[in-house]
Amino acid sequence: MTDDTLPTKPGDWVAQKGNHSRIAKVKSVSRFGDEVLVDLVLYDHRNGDRIGRESPPEGGPRTFEPACDFQYWERIAEPTFPIPLKWGQVRPDGSRVADWSAGPALPNLHWKPRARRRSGMIKDRTFEDVVRQIAAGHNDPMNLARSALAKR
Repeated sequence: MTDDTLPTKPGDWVAQKGNHSRIAKVKSVSRFGDEVLVDLVLYDHRNGDRIGRESPPEGGPRTFEPACDFQYWERIAEPTFPIPLKWGQVRPDGSRVADWSAGPALPNLHWKPRARRRSGMIKDRTFEDVVRQIAAGHNDPMNLARSALAKR
């Protein structure tokens, strides 16, 4: 994967690796150095209700879990709630462990976000001149606006 592609995209469903009782939908995804960080909207594996944030918000968002490291999550198909409990592989000692299974993992994407369009605030030369005059300390906005509109 190149530095400009991402392993998931907004709207994808993900589950925590090895523990599909934690199900989430990707709200946003970004790269921070070598890490891929995702904002996740968490869902209850029993009924599909939104959970909101589980970690202490401390002034941050309350409706989603921000900046989660994607290496601990895997893409899955859209789940059907409730997530069933399934028996895992037989261990060497003959025991088994039951775990929640939202389905098989999907391969990572090589998704490249579209470049954002830059729409500058300054649309024409007259407006740019007005903004420059204000920045220079112009203190009569009414006459400045009149003169700018008269030039159009």
